Amino acid sequence: MLIFSLFFGHLVLGLNQAHLSYLGPTSRSISWTSLTTDKPMKMFYKKTKDSGNPIEVMSTVTTFKEPQLANDYRYIHDVVLNNLDFDEYTYHIDSKPIPSRSYPFNVYDWTTENWSNFMIYGDMGRANSECLPAIEERLKTDKDGGYP
Repeated sequence: MLIFSLFFGHLVLGLNQAHLSYLGPTSRSISWTSLTTDKPMKMFYKKTKDSGNPIEVMSTVTTFKEPQLANDYRYIHDVVLNNLDFDEYTYHIDSKPIPSRSYPFNVYDWTTENWSNFMIYGDMGRANSECLPAIEERLKTDKDGGYP
C-alpha cells in the first residue's frame, strides 16, 4: 500500500519525475519516468556510509499513453526495496555502478521519533496546483498545523 510519495524532479539520462514512496517501516519504492526507455533499467542503491559496491536491481516497466497527445508515451519504471535497515541510503539510476550523481533517502524508525506534526505532499504541479488550496486551508484551520 502506497502511503505517500515525494517528488524529486531530475533530468538524468532522459529520466524525470523520480519518486520515493513509503511502503512500510523497512520498505520503499523508487519509481521514475523515461521518455525513451521501454525496457527494464538498472538502479543501484547502498547505505550511504558503506564503501562497498552498491546493490543492483532491475526495474519493472509500465507504459503510459499521454491522453492529451497522440502517439506520446511515458515509460514508468519501478523498483521495490524490502527489508531495509534503519539508515541513510543513496540510489542512482544508470547503466554503471559508479554514478556521476546519486540521491539520498532515509529509513527512519518511526516508533522512536516524535512525529506529532508534519505534512507530506508530492508533485504539486507548476501550473495547476489543485492540492495547494486544501493544504493552505488545513494549515489555517488547524491550530497546531497538523492532524490530530
